[in-house]
Amino acid sequence: MSLLLHGVAEVLSQKRDLPWNTQTQNNISYKKVADGKKGTVCYYVTDNLENLSPETLSESAALAVIERFDPRAGAIHLIYCAAAASLNNPWGSEFLLDDRQLLEYTGLVKRRDLCIHEKLTILYDLVRQPAQVLAHIAWEKQGKIGAFTVAD
Repeated sequence: MSLLLHGVAEVLSQKRDLPWNTQTQNNISYKKVADGKKGTVCYYVTDNLENLSPETLSESAALAVIERFDPRAGAIHLIYCAAAASLNNPWGSEFLLDDRQLLEYTGLVKRRDLCIHEKLTILYDLVRQPAQVLAHIAWEKQGKIGAFTVAD
C-alpha cells in the first residue's frame, strides 16, 4: 500500500519530471515496479472527478492536467494518508478534516494577501487534485495470496 500512496505523492509533486510513457491508446502513464518485481503500479490522470468510473486522458490533455498539479496537493494527499493510518479500520472508517486544519497544513492561513474566499477556492482545488490520479495495480501471486489486479 505504501508504494501506491508514495507514487500518488510523486505524481502530484514531481509532475512532468517523472518518466511518463505514452501507451497504445495515446494515454500516458507513470509506472512503478515493486521491489523484486512482485508487482507494478501504473498511474494515470483524469479530469472527471464526479464520474464513478473516470476515464484516463489523452496525452495532451493529461499533460495539461499534470502541469496544473500543485505540490501542496501532494501534502494534502499525505495528510489524508496520515489520517487514514490513525484509524483502527481505515477501509471501513471515515475521517474528518476541516478547512482550518487544511489551511494551516498547507500554509494558506499565513497568506495575508488573500481573503478567506480566495484561500478556500485554492484549498478546494488542492483537495480535489489527489482524486485526479488513478492507479492500475497488477500484483503477482505470493505465497497463499493469489495474483490480483485493481484499476482506478
